[in-house]
Amino acid sequence: MIDKELIRQAAEDIDIFEADLTEEYERLCKREYKPSAAIIALRAVSTIAAVLFVGFFLYLHRTTDEVLHNDIAYKSCSNTLKEVYSHQKTSRQAVSYTQFKKMLYEKK
Repeated sequence: MIDKELIRQAAEDIDIFEADLTEEYERLCKREYKPSAAIIALRAVSTIAAVLFVGFFLYLHRTTDEVLHNDIAYKSCSNTLKEVYSHQKTSRQAVSYTQFKKMLYEKK
């Protein structure tokens, strides 16, 4: 049979071990994580960059109806052909005068 003193000593050891584990757990839970200033700045910069990239993406992938509507609205403002041609020349697509004249006559 197992000695009663041995059982009592084992129970005390378990209590001491449990107290140590509880103390260690509480110490770990109290420790607060404080990010450094560099991490906070990096988060802010990356958030701003992400917002700008999404904005640029949405701007560049507008529907063609919006783009065509803006071009047609400009062209139909009773401008002379020279004004319209100079506006078209400053835009992204370079269209020659004869091509533009042909496009205008096709729309009539």
